[in-house]
Amino acid sequence: MVSLRPFTFTSQDATLRTRSHFLADAVVLVGVAASMGVLATGHWRKGTVALGVCVLGAGVMRAVLPERAAGLLKVRRRWFDAAWLLALGAGILALAMVVPPHNA
Repeated sequence: MVSLRPFTFTSQDATLRTRSHFLADAVVLVGVAASMGVLATGHWRKGTVALGVCVLGAGVMRAVLPERAAGLLKVRRRWFDAAWLLALGAGILALAMVVPPHNA
């Protein structure tokens, strides 16, 4: 038989945890939505740069935020998540800069 320890926390802990999760997730979500909006208007380079910057920002937030405030940015260990997001953001930015413009 498995015995479980009771998990208790105060309402202040729950409020802080909810607000910090919401803040990190909301910043990334708003950034991605804004970059998708720019992409939808046909400005692919500006939208891709905005997306790359947003992913880089997510990597920086994952590196500096404590575990309880990382929200949905927390998937694996901190160093792996931060490195992966920073590399992905740098790759997106590099591709946005390397692709030549289409002259019609």
